Amino acid sequence: MRIKTALLTLILAISSVLLFNSCNGVKTGESAFGSVNIPAQPTFSVPGTSNGILDDSKYFYVGVDTSTQAIAHVHSTAGFKSDCGIKKSSTANEDITCIIEVPEGDLYGKNLELKYNVPPGMCRYLRRTPYWFYNYEVGEAPKTIDVAVTNAVNSSGDITSTAYTCKFDGGPALPNCLGQPEITPTLAPNTQTFSCVYDKSGSGDPNCCFGSYKITTVTTTGAMTPVTSILNGSWGGNYSKCIGGPGKTDWAKYSATGLPTSE
Repeated sequence: MRIKTALLTLILAISSVLLFNSCNGVKTGESAFGSVNIPAQPTFSVPGTSNGILDDSKYFYVGVDTSTQAIAHVHSTAGFKSDCGIKKSSTANEDITCIIEVPEGDLYGKNLELKYNVPPGMCRYLRRTPYWFYNYEVGEAPKTIDVAVTNAVNSSGDITSTAYTCKFDGGPALPNCLGQPEITPTLAPNTQTFSCVYDKSGSGDPNCCFGSYKITTVTTTGAMTPVTSILNGSWGGNYSKCIGGPGKTDWAKYSATGLPTSE
């Protein structure tokens, strides 16, 4: 059985209109305030239809639910008078892009309610993927960090100086662990910690540093046998706290990592 697929892309076009009106007096120096007679705004006879001409039984479309009395218009990129839908009788895979024209005031006061129309017998399922975006800078930090700590000692066995080098994800050895753009090191003879530049939790913003890590530290003190320690963990980022848009504010299904999923 051949499966027909359709991809629909919606573009929101926001318009803002500012009206001025004045009524001038007949005599010089006289003036008066007048009123504007705004004509009745158009509504569609069938809620959600594109241009009001698409038949629910014959077309798949996504339109504006005009039962809210919002002033809106849906059309294809071919032109303002071009409807935007897929015929039930179509046998080809189709990708269509629809433009939603809506005044800014209506969008602010009434929100945007969409109507999904699937004709009977056309599709076995409808999958929706919400619009979302990263609201903060995000990134993945290194997966492996190899730390070499070398302690110089005096004749009494006291540590006199410490040298550090790091390899990030198997790269070159970097003195003092500096030079990896996503990592800020804090180094001390007995502890070495690494913070990710995408983790802004210290300043009140979310942690947007993703991925897991394995930190292997080899400490050599004088002529003593090197000591190796291994630390496994996660950079701790949470996608759900780093995104914005309808996929965050008006959606119910999320992946294990916190990203919106199709339904």
